[in-house]
Amino acid sequence: MWRRFTIGLRRRLADRLGVPRSELHDAVVPSFAKVAEIQRRGVVHFHALMRLDGPGGGHAALLLPVSAEEFGDAVTVAAYIAKYVTKAGEDYGIPRKQEVPPRLGR
Repeated sequence: MWRRFTIGLRRRLADRLGVPRSELHDAVVPSFAKVAEIQRRGVVHFHALMRLDGPGGGHAALLLPVSAEEFGDAVTVAAYIAKYVTKAGEDYGIPRKQEVPPRLGR
């Protein structure tokens, strides 16, 4: 789900900023840090820190203006899409495929 989220975020940012998706890294570079916390009841809970940097690494200035609201909107949409793209098909009434073990030797 994390991978789908990061892909979705980059796509949403490019779309919001009017930049071709393949060129987003030339203007804005999203950076992420993710921490897993195991709760008392045994459930894993994730925290994520995100920021936008300019190209070239370090703390380079952004080449395109991005407001906190635009960034927040892109994060919200990407998270929503990642959540539903990764849900099991069973949640939507799609039966699970029967896995057939491969035949060994003939």
